Amino acid sequence: MNVFGIKLSKVDSHLDNNIRLTKKVFPEETKAMEFGLALMFRLNDIINEALTIYKNKPEIVANSNLFGRNRQLLLNAYFCLICASYGSCFVKRKFK
Repeated sequence: MNVFGIKLSKVDSHLDNNIRLTKKVFPEETKAMEFGLALMFRLNDIINEALTIYKNKPEIVANSNLFGRNRQLLLNAYFCLICASYGSCFVKRKFK
């Protein structure tokens, strides 16, 4: 299989197939997480602007750090969902 003119390895092809199947089986879940991630990444600009205005307020800095951590956790959860690499589903499937 080729993506952007690059031949994928067996592992990459397997991940690509898992992504396609997961989006097909869980369309609502993947769309909801993609919407949440897009919103969180857009909010980064607002948070960075608030940090420049209120740099003397430690609660703003703490909240921005927690927000960044939560965004990263959602991104990791989305990646695990979309690649179907949770539980034994990914481990038991054999490559050809």
